[in-house]
Amino acid sequence: KQPFMETARMIKENIALSMTASTTASLQAAHDIMLKCHVLTDLEIILGTHPESEEERTKTISLLEGRCEVIGAYFNDRQYVLGIQRAAMQLLRPTFSDLDISGLWLASSRLARKTNSLHQSFNAVLHASQLGDDAATIENAKLLFRDSHHRKAIQMLQGAIEQNKFMTKSGSSLSMGSASSLNSQQKLLTARAQLLLAKWLDAAGQTHAGALREKYQQPPKTFSTWEKGHYYLGRHYKKILESEQPLKVDDQSDNYVTGEIARLVIENYVRSLNSGTKYLYQTLPRILTLWLDLGAQVDKAPEGK
Repeated sequence: KQPFMETARMIKENIALSMTASTTASLQAAHDIMLKCHVLTDLEIILGTHPESEEERTKTISLLEGRCEVIGAYFNDRQYVLGIQRAAMQLLRPTFSDLDISGLWLASSRLARKTNSLHQSFNAVLHASQLGDDAATIENAKLLFRDSHHRKAIQMLQGAIEQNKFMTKSGSSLSMGSASSLNSQQKLLTARAQLLLAKWLDAAGQTHAGALREKYQQPPKTFSTWEKGHYYLGRHYKKILESEQPLKVDDQSDNYVTGEIARLVIENYVRSLNSGTKYLYQTLPRILTLWLDLGAQVDKAPEGK
C-alpha cells in the first residue's frame, strides 16, 4: 500500500502542476483534471479500507456509490470510474467480496442499458452472474424486456421467484456480513423482483384483477420496510378507486361504497411515508384529499339500491 500512496502523491503533484489559468477557467475545461483527481481519490479510499472491519467496508461501498452519482450525466466517465473501482477491489480480495464487485458490474449494466448499449449491458450482467449475484437475474430480465422479449422476461422473473432463487445463499455470493444483514438484503432483492413482475403483468393487461392484486401485495409482505412496495400497492388501489368513480352507484362495488378501497390507498401510502420520503409529493396530497373526502361523506346515506 505504501508504494501506491507514494505514487498517488507524485501523480497529484503532476496534476497540480498542470493546472493553469486556461485549464481551470471553467468546469468544462477542467473536466479531465477533475476526473483524474476523482479516480485517484477513489483508489485511496479503496486502499485505505481495513480488511478486518465490516462496518468500514460497508461505508466505503456506500461512499463510492455516492461519489459515482456525483459525476451525473457523464455516462462514459461513470463507466470508466466503475471499471477502476472493480479492478482495485479485485486486487484487494478478500477485503472486498464477490458481491461488492458484482454490484459494480450491475451498476455498469444499468448505465449501459440507459444509454441503449445493450451488448455492453448484457456483458456486465454475465460478469455479475458469474460472481454469484442473484440480482443479475433481475437485470437480465430487464434487458430482455427492453429488447421487446416481454413474455420471456416475465417467464424468467416468475421462474426465479417461484424457485425461491433470491432467498438462497450460494457459497459464491456469501459476503463478510452477518446473517441478518444478508437475510435483509435477500428479502429486498426478492421484493424488487416481485414488484417488477407485478408491474410487467399490469402493463400486459392479461392478468385477472384478483391475481394482479395479489402480485402487488407480495413485495410489502416480503420486505415490510421498503417504501416502494407500499407505494405501488397503494397506487394499484388508487387505480381501482379511480376506475370505479365514474360508474353509476348501482354498478360500484361494496368496497368502494363503504370506503374500503379509499382506506387501503391511505393505509399503504402512509406506510410508504413511514419507510421513506421518496414518494412524499405523490402520496401526501392524495392522503389528505381522500381523508377529507371520506370525512365529508360520513353523514351522507349511501345512494342507489
